[in-house]
Amino acid sequence: LSLSENGFCDCYFDYEKRYNHNQRGGEPDELVFRIFHSKNRLNNNLQRITDMQRKQFADMLTRYFGFDVTVAIKMSERITADNYQDAVSKLVELRNRMSHDISINDRAAYTYAAMDNLFKGISIVRKS
Repeated sequence: LSLSENGFCDCYFDYEKRYNHNQRGGEPDELVFRIFHSKNRLNNNLQRITDMQRKQFADMLTRYFGFDVTVAIKMSERITADNYQDAVSKLVELRNRMSHDISINDRAAYTYAAMDNLFKGISIVRKS
């Protein structure tokens, strides 16, 4: 267990000896193994995935919405495993809207405000 807790292995196990005829010692009739995955490994994998999602999100902000790289990175720090899908869906929605709505002059500012509201939990429905 301590090797797993310190990140030196991905899993650990324990076992139980089973005796079928009420005996208390000697060779067991069965061994029952319980295998556990290291929590550190799962947390590291989740962190790696979230970091990749943040990088992709920042890339979308710079590529499609004209964000400055530093502003995109700062905005992407608000991405979590829980809100990533909603954030990407919002970017797709904004990109579609901007391809049809020529009244949006500053795409980066408009997107920043929309994403800021999304992360704050505010929903604004724009009437056409």
